[in-house]
Amino acid sequence: MGNTILIVDHDSQSLSMISDYLFSNGFKVFPAQDGHKALSIFQEHKPDLVICEFLLPGMNGLEVVKQIRSDPAGRNVKIIMTSQIIVSSALIRQFKENVSREDILLGKPFAMPDLLNHVCHLLKIKPGSISKQKAGDKIVGSESESTAKRPMRDSSPLQSQKREAVKESRQASQKSSWSGTLSDVPLYRILGALHQKKATGRLMVKKEAINVDIIFKSGEVIAVKSNYIMESTLGSYLIKSGLISKSKYDLAFQKASKEKRQAGELLVELEFLTRPELMLMLRKHMEEKLAYILLARKGLFEFTQGSVASESDLEGLDLAKTIFSELHKHAKEVEVSTKLDPYLNSYVLLSDETPFSPDELALFPDEAIILRMADGNHTVHQILSRGQNPRSVAAAMYVLRLIHVIKFVDRFGSEVKTSQSQQ
Repeated sequence: MGNTILIVDHDSQSLSMISDYLFSNGFKVFPAQDGHKALSIFQEHKPDLVICEFLLPGMNGLEVVKQIRSDPAGRNVKIIMTSQIIVSSALIRQFKENVSREDILLGKPFAMPDLLNHVCHLLKIKPGSISKQKAGDKIVGSESESTAKRPMRDSSPLQSQKREAVKESRQASQKSSWSGTLSDVPLYRILGALHQKKATGRLMVKKEAINVDIIFKSGEVIAVKSNYIMESTLGSYLIKSGLISKSKYDLAFQKASKEKRQAGELLVELEFLTRPELMLMLRKHMEEKLAYILLARKGLFEFTQGSVASESDLEGLDLAKTIFSELHKHAKEVEVSTKLDPYLNSYVLLSDETPFSPDELALFPDEAIILRMADGNHTVHQILSRGQNPRSVAAAMYVLRLIHVIKFVDRFGSEVKTSQSQQ
């Protein structure tokens, strides 16, 4: 069986994300944003598999699949139907009535590696057996003939973002960039440094097949975008929180798709949500996406300075609180006391290089005692013994040192360095 795929999705970001990912894994890809274009591409190229979103403008995904299956050339084509609305029993029934037993209904959110596994299973291809696309290859189908003939330097999402960042940085009055690996500089320290410098620009992080864009404005994170679709969508997040019902969100989403507007705007306009409620959920959703990548110790990063357009009108999430709470949660799950044992007789002092002010951190009263006693006259052991919840205080002390809010010094005031094994 071949490796040609037709991808149909009205959402340009989702379409690009899926196309780039499958293309980079060796598949020949034909993207389309509506049913009529999809049928035209199908007639011309006869793909082996169709990935089609259920909600499409004009002709919905099931209608597209019906017409493909009515064509003799489409009887054996494999189908993956995706859906941005909650997959209900009614949708499953409609899907089963119009497809073969092998075809798949895949609800969003989903992870790209899972999609790849479904594609390989339907096409009877062993994952990794197809040659990866090289620079100079191209995604075909939706480009004009003249555009399609121009070789693309690289079609991966991260490389596309890098080219955009380079273009923007050239136009900026002051060009500045910073890149490296997460094994050398942990992401929480990168975020802290950009916050401290009041940086404006785009931080791109790549961890295996996951690409994350973190947009900074004056040191504050105002947007987080990820291709890891398994992250809960804003809609499912709102429904899970109990703020809106599934039916209300579906109504707003369908109306937003027809009018090409943001679903959040419609939720407020239809008075299903207040604007403060929407802003709160957007902020929490951003924090969730950032938390997923925060502890990554493998991967690449690149920050490019310069103004970056963003659809978000958030003032910025509480970066210090997000970083501290996620690291603290992780620290409580491991035995951090053993990591502090070598420093029990070291003195604790507030760092003069901290990226976050103590006021920005969400410390419980039992943990705030660390900062009050971090005057260079109290040892780690003395401070730990003052807390009523030693495990929580130990975790907080460990994290505060990780993010350079405090440091451990000897009796002469010289900082005690940390070995790699004790981080």
